[in-house]
Amino acid sequence: MKFFTLLLFLSIPIFLLAQTTQPKDDAGQMGGTSGFYETYNPVNFPSGAGGWWHLLDVRHSNVNNNFAMQFAGSFFDQNLWFRKTNNFAGAGWSRVLTETDGNLNGKIYMLTSGGQNFFTGHQAGGTYSFPGGIFKAITDNPNGQANVFYEGVAGGVTNFTVRADGQGYFATGLGIGTQNPAYRLTVAGGDIKAYNYDNHSGISIGAEDSQRPRIGFHVSDNSRRFKIELNDINSPYERLGFFSLLGGETPEREIFTINKTGNVGIGEIVPRGILHVKSNGASINGGNNFQYNGNGLIVEATTGARSATMGAQIEFVIPANTGGDNPWGQGRIITVAGNAYGGNAAGKMIIGTRRSFDKLKTGPEWFYGDDIVIDELGNIGMGTLTPKEKLSVFGTVRAMEVKVESTGWPDYVFAKDYKIGTLNELEAYIKTNKHLPEIPSAEVIEKEGLALGEMNKKLLKSLEELTLHVIEMNKRVEKLETENQKLKSNGN
Repeated sequence: MKFFTLLLFLSIPIFLLAQTTQPKDDAGQMGGTSGFYETYNPVNFPSGAGGWWHLLDVRHSNVNNNFAMQFAGSFFDQNLWFRKTNNFAGAGWSRVLTETDGNLNGKIYMLTSGGQNFFTGHQAGGTYSFPGGIFKAITDNPNGQANVFYEGVAGGVTNFTVRADGQGYFATGLGIGTQNPAYRLTVAGGDIKAYNYDNHSGISIGAEDSQRPRIGFHVSDNSRRFKIELNDINSPYERLGFFSLLGGETPEREIFTINKTGNVGIGEIVPRGILHVKSNGASINGGNNFQYNGNGLIVEATTGARSATMGAQIEFVIPANTGGDNPWGQGRIITVAGNAYGGNAAGKMIIGTRRSFDKLKTGPEWFYGDDIVIDELGNIGMGTLTPKEKLSVFGTVRAMEVKVESTGWPDYVFAKDYKIGTLNELEAYIKTNKHLPEIPSAEVIEKEGLALGEMNKKLLKSLEELTLHVIEMNKRVEKLETENQKLKSNGN
C-alpha cells in the first residue's frame, strides 16, 4: 500500500511541487490549471465534506473539457479521497485505504458485479499455521453488544449479524455440516453437544441410527448416564423410552416408556394400560431394615411430622358433567400415622367413599367417610376409627350365614360323671343375680358387648342342663303316672 502511494506521488509532475496553494471551492469546475488548492466551502468534494479541505487537481491540457485526476482530504483527519472526473463535475469519489503503525484507517467498502467474489483470502503453505486468527476484528470498546463485527444485508434487510460480545443473529437458518439448512438450526453429520462447568457435563442430541433419534445426558467423565430415545418407529410398539446407563449395563435398561397411545410404562416397555408399573416384586416381610419396601409405587405426604389426621392418599375422581369437566373425588385410600411417636413406625389405613353427611357435627357436607379402617394393630373397623377387635363394626351386619369357630363345646354336660345343680339351686341363683349362671348381666353386655362364640357355648350349656332336668322330670312324671294307674286298678 505504501509502495503504491509512493509511485502515485512520484508520477505527479515536478513542476506542481513548486506551486503555491490556491483557493478553489468547486472541485468540479471546468478549465483552470493543475495545482494545489484549499477551500472552506467545498463543492463537488466527497459526500459530507465541510470546513477546510485540501485538493490536488491534475487537469487535462485542454481547458475546454473537464478531465482531471484529483486527490482530496480534510484538514482534520487522515482520510484520503481519489477520483477521475471523466468530464463530469459530480463524478463520485473513492476513499484511498491508508495505514498507520500497521493499522488500516477508516472503513473498507468492496463493490463487485453480480456473481463475483468481493474478497478472497488464501493462506499459502501446507504446514503454515496462524492460531491468532487469519481474519480478525478487534474493538477497544468494552461495550461489546454495541459493536457489530459482521453484518449480512440483502435488499436492505439484515439477514445475519455477529457482535463483539459473541452473540449472533440469523434471520432464517444456521447450517453446520450443511449448506442448505432447512430449520433455524440444522446440524448434519454429527451430534450436538451443550455443556457447562467442564468439557463434558451436559447433553448431546443425535441419533443411534436413522430410526432412533435420541438425547443423551453426560457427566464430567464424559460417560452417558441417561438418554431419551425414540424406538420401534412405525410399529405397534413405537414409543419414547427413557434409559438408564448406570453401571454400564448391556443392553441399556429402559426404565420409563410412553407409547404412541399415551400409555405410560415404568419398568415395562409395552404398557397395557394408562399406567403400567412393573418391578421385581415386593416382599411381604419387612423389619427394622426396611424404612420402606421400595419395589413398587410409593405415595408420600409432606406432613412435616407424624400425624393422625394428615397423610398420603390415592384419590379416585369422576367428572360431574357429561363433557368430562368439573371433576369430583368419589373415593380414596389414605394412610396416616397410627400414633404420634417418632420412633414408632406403626400406620393406619382408611378407605372411604364421598357422600353428604354430618361428619364433624357441624352440618351435612360432602365428606369422605372413614368406612373401613385398618389400625396399627391390624384390627379392622367399619364405621369406627378405633377398632378394639380384629373386626369391629359400628352398625348392623347382615349375612346369609355366619360361621364361628370355637373350642370347648359343652358336650361334657352329658358325661356320666358331670354333676348338674338342682333346680332349687338354680332358682336361688336367679333370685339373687337376676340372670342365668355364667351368663353376663345386661350391664356387662351393654358395656363390653357380646362374645358370640362364648355366649353360644354358655347358652348351649344351660340348654343342655335344662334338657337333663327335663329328662329327669319326665322320668318322675312317668313313674307317678304308673303308680297312679296301679292305685286306680286296685281300688276297682
